[in-house]
Amino acid sequence: KLNDVNLDMIAHSLGTELIKEVICQLPSEIFNGPIIDQLILASPDLDTNVFEKETCFGRQLEMINQTTVYFSDRDLTLNVSNNLNDLDRLGRAGPTENSTIPDNVTFIEVTDIKDETNFGDLMTGHSSFRASPIISKDILSVLTSNHKLRYAKRVSTNKTQNIFKLELPSENGT
Repeated sequence: KLNDVNLDMIAHSLGTELIKEVICQLPSEIFNGPIIDQLILASPDLDTNVFEKETCFGRQLEMINQTTVYFSDRDLTLNVSNNLNDLDRLGRAGPTENSTIPDNVTFIEVTDIKDETNFGDLMTGHSSFRASPIISKDILSVLTSNHKLRYAKRVSTNKTQNIFKLELPSENGT
């Protein structure tokens, strides 16, 4: 039976375009429900409107239990992509103000997390998903559904669009 699959997927940057295209090609009529449990998009080089219902990806979201998107305004690599595409990138800006975001999509803004130790990673802000212990731990908590693993606190910044900001822990660890 096809729906007995328990699959998690993670993609970064332009790899998110490949994941989007694969999901768009899935024949949803042969599945009775979600076939992907957790989809994590880190620094996605995608248009900000990718989740709208009129897009192929937006129509296929019922095939995914939960999608978590990590984005940072300080992502210089996606700033270049923004200029090349003449469109803001989801991994740099998050969703636009007028975007309708499905309930099974969560955005995590990581702009303030700057704990990378490699100067190049810190400068570009593009590899935060692997270079930041704090963000990596948050991703692990998503994949394992163990929110106790989180080191940093998530603070809701937009309930309508399900956007949270990851904040550095205070000196006393809270």
